[in-house]
Amino acid sequence: MKKLVTIFANGFTRLEVIKANSLKSPEKNKYSKIGVFLILFILATSILSLQNSFFLS
Repeated sequence: MKKLVTIFANGFTRLEVIKANSLKSPEKNKYSKIGVFLILFILATSILSLQNSFFLS
């Protein structure tokens, strides 16, 4: 459970960094959106894999 919380915390801090960077430079906004989608995808897949490991054990 602690691992899940740290995964979320890391994801949110990355999102905050990306938001701050996109506010500074609008031309990077496109790349930051891609980064946000990547982070959300990674979070979703990690949560699914964690759920699968909980059900299997």
